[in-house]
Amino acid sequence: MRLFLLILVFPALLFGQRLSGLDGVAEEIRFANPVLGVGIRGIAMGGAHISASDDYSSTFYNPANLSFMTRPELSASISHTNMKNTTIYNGVESNRDRSKTRIEYLGGVYVIPTERGGASVAVSGGRIYPFDGILYGKDDSREFLEISNGGVYGVDFSGGIQVAPGLGLGATFRLLTGSENYSWDLERYYADDDLQKVIISDNITYDYSGLGLKFGLTYSPLPFLRLAGTIDFPQSITI
Repeated sequence: MRLFLLILVFPALLFGQRLSGLDGVAEEIRFANPVLGVGIRGIAMGGAHISASDDYSSTFYNPANLSFMTRPELSASISHTNMKNTTIYNGVESNRDRSKTRIEYLGGVYVIPTERGGASVAVSGGRIYPFDGILYGKDDSREFLEISNGGVYGVDFSGGIQVAPGLGLGATFRLLTGSENYSWDLERYYADDDLQKVIISDNITYDYSGLGLKFGLTYSPLPFLRLAGTIDFPQSITI
């Protein structure tokens, strides 16, 4: 029930924090929201992929799993976003749609030849936090439009090695970069007055950069069993 309520109120919280941002709400708080994930399988599992990842997405979930890969790999994913906004404001219904198709993630893994055990290195990158949003409405006296687009991209440099039979260690160093373009436009109309129309427009660009570090460990005592864990160090974000 708590998760269901969170899903319901998240859009309101997102736009509420954005509209309050000019009054001092820290943008870092909004960025701290959970990211969607990487890879179709990992996203479908709700991010519970620390021990199961066996492809390029290991750079995101657990770099220690790279030590168990046996062949090189190049992967990419494409996302299509289609947002439909219907607003009823003072009894007037209005609609506004947005759609966008983009390369969401790209990654490659190189398996290092070894006489025993395994070792791999990987480079991957993609959008880990989206800022896409739209809110539109109008009535007889005003019309407003709020648009946000862009995202934060993570570029990961990872490596994994088996230090003992079935025991893999790995690390991921992440560079964060990206931007958000936000705009809020309001037109207010007046009748029977010298002032006919007021236009208020906010256009703000946020630039993001940062660093992150993750260590991973995976132990596979049996072919059908994996035990894994990760340590995520605090990320340093500059906005």
